[in-house]
Amino acid sequence: MIKELITAYKILKWHKKVFPKISYDKQREHLISEMNEYNDAFEKWTKRKTKTNHWNVDIERTDVIISSINMLRFPETLSLIDTKMTINKKRKWNTLKGRHEC
Repeated sequence: MIKELITAYKILKWHKKVFPKISYDKQREHLISEMNEYNDAFEKWTKRKTKTNHWNVDIERTDVIISSINMLRFPETLSLIDTKMTINKKRKWNTLKGRHEC
């Protein structure tokens, strides 16, 4: 768990250095663009399962993760996380599937 926290910290530190004045709205727009790029790469991979297309899916998914971590800089995101975790804690989870039960 420590390795994961250090990785997130390094990403946030880099983001604050490179984008010191970025707004919540601009970062959210960037995250949405990364999600769209991931969706496009995934769609391309489902049509033609090459190593290159698979690599592109992995890279775009990683961009989504990095952009999501960068959203942690903003109080709006932290508030949304608190709200969603309250919901998640009340749910019943299927630990084998890694999903909540409906």
